[in-house]
Amino acid sequence: MAFRAADDLLALTNTETPLKGGENNPLHSTDFTAPSSIRAGIQTPNTVLAAIGQTPRTNYEQTPGTVVSATPGATPFRDQLNINKEAQRASVEELRQQLKTLPTPKNDFEVVMPEDEVKSDEEDFDMEWVEDAGELDSKRASLLEKKKQKELALRSEVFRRDLPKPSKLNDSFFKRYPVKNEYDEADNLIRAEMRNILRYDVNGTLPADNFTFEELRDASILIDSEARKRGEFDEEEYMQRAIAQTSGRQIFYNGRFVTVDEIPRKERSKALATEIEKFVVLGKQIKSKTEKVQNKVKVILQGFEKIQETAINTIQTNQHDFQISGMEVETFRTLQEYEVNAANLRVQNLTKEVNEIKEDEAALQKEYSDLMHQQWEINQKMLRKQATTEGEAITYSNGNTPAENQQ
Repeated sequence: MAFRAADDLLALTNTETPLKGGENNPLHSTDFTAPSSIRAGIQTPNTVLAAIGQTPRTNYEQTPGTVVSATPGATPFRDQLNINKEAQRASVEELRQQLKTLPTPKNDFEVVMPEDEVKSDEEDFDMEWVEDAGELDSKRASLLEKKKQKELALRSEVFRRDLPKPSKLNDSFFKRYPVKNEYDEADNLIRAEMRNILRYDVNGTLPADNFTFEELRDASILIDSEARKRGEFDEEEYMQRAIAQTSGRQIFYNGRFVTVDEIPRKERSKALATEIEKFVVLGKQIKSKTEKVQNKVKVILQGFEKIQETAINTIQTNQHDFQISGMEVETFRTLQEYEVNAANLRVQNLTKEVNEIKEDEAALQKEYSDLMHQQWEINQKMLRKQATTEGEAITYSNGNTPAENQQ
C-alpha cells in the first residue's frame, strides 16, 4: 500500500499542467488517502459469536491510565431521519454554553517597527556590486573582439577578406629595376610596399613602418581622389596595358619563374625556344578544346540555327517589304501633293473659263435680244407697208381711217 501511495504521489508531482489536455496519469487509488490516515472502522462487538469456552479476559493487561470499553470508541450519533430533535437541541445548547465561557476578545494592538530595517537598507546601499563571472567573460570577449577588429582594420584587404595568398614569396619578383622615367620609380615603390605587405600576410613578419588607421584612411582618400582625376576606368584596357608591360619580364626556367636578365646569355635562346614551344603546345590544346566545344555547340544548337536562319530570312523579307511599302507610301504622298496642286490650278482655270463663258453668254444674249428687237421692228414695218399698199383700209371703232386717226 505504501509503495502504491508513493507511486501515486510521484505521478502527481511529475505531471504537467492540465491545460495541455490529454490523458491523466493512472493512479492506484482514487480517494487520495495515505496509509497512515486510514483508520479501522468502529464496530460494536458481537458477544454471541464469541467462543463459549473462552477464558474471560480482563482489562488489567492494558497500559495504566487507559479506559477500555467493550466497544472500541463511542458509537457515532446518526440522526439522518430527524427523529431525535430534542437531542440535537441539547447538543446545540451545550455548544452555546461552552462558547459563552470563552473570554471576550480585545481590540488592543500596537504596531512595532523592526529596528534593523533602516540599517540593512543602508548596508545594502553601501555594499559594493560584485559582477557575475558570465558578465566578466562577456566583457572580456567583447574587448578581445574590439581589439581584433582594430588590428584587422590595419591589415591588407586580402587578409581581411581571406582571399588566396601565395604560400611562399618569390624575392626575384620584387627586384628593383633600373629607373628610366617616373613610372619605373613608382613601380619600384609599389613593388617594395607589396613585398612588405606579403611578408606580413604570408610569413607574419611585422613591417618596419607601422601606420595608424587615420594614416591609412588618408592614403585611401588620396588614392580615390587621384583615381577620379583619371576619369572613367576601363578595366579591360588597363589589364591589356598591364599584361603588355609585364610580358617578357619573367619566363619559366629550371623549375621557377625568372626574368630574362637572370638567365645566362648562352641559355636565353634555348629558354625562349622552350617557352615558345610551350605556348605552341598550349595553343594547340586550346584549339582542340575549342573545336570540340564548337562541335558540341553545333550539335546542340543545330535546330536553333535553323530557326535563327528562318527568322533572319523572314526578318529580311519583312524589312524589304517594309522599305518597298515605305517607298510606295512616299511616292503616293508626293503624287497626292502634285495632284492637289494640279487640281487647284485646274479649278482656278475652270472657274476663270466659266466666268468668261458667262460673260460671253451675257453679251450674246444682249446681242440676240437686240437682233430680235430689230427683226420685230422690220417685220412691223413690212406689215405696215404691206397693209398700206395691198390691204383694205382699216376702219376703227370711231369710223375714222388710220390716216385720220394720225391727224
